[in-house]
Amino acid sequence: MRLVLRLVLLLFLSLPGLGLAAFSAVNPRLASLSQDQPARKVLLLPPQMFVAEMSAGGVIQKQDDWTKQASENLLAAVESYARDSGRFEIMRMPRLSSEEAEIVE
Repeated sequence: MRLVLRLVLLLFLSLPGLGLAAFSAVNPRLASLSQDQPARKVLLLPPQMFVAEMSAGGVIQKQDDWTKQASENLLAAVESYARDSGRFEIMRMPRLSSEEAEIVE
């Protein structure tokens, strides 16, 4: 009986490892993509993120300069990834008039 319990316990402990191994396997469709394919055009919208600081007393203050810097860093990182991978051609969003901006938002 103890042997059976140990085997069942061993099985349950090994299942997560087997699941992770199956999950990390290469997707056949992704592996079949050729690097010779032309770059795909991607419209990159400006990120909208908000950065705030919480004091020790729990007061939250929005930090505009941190927010601007974080948005610029995220945009630069995405552009760098797209440029380095060679799979994407980044297209910037054109400037919108005030009427167009209202419709989009």
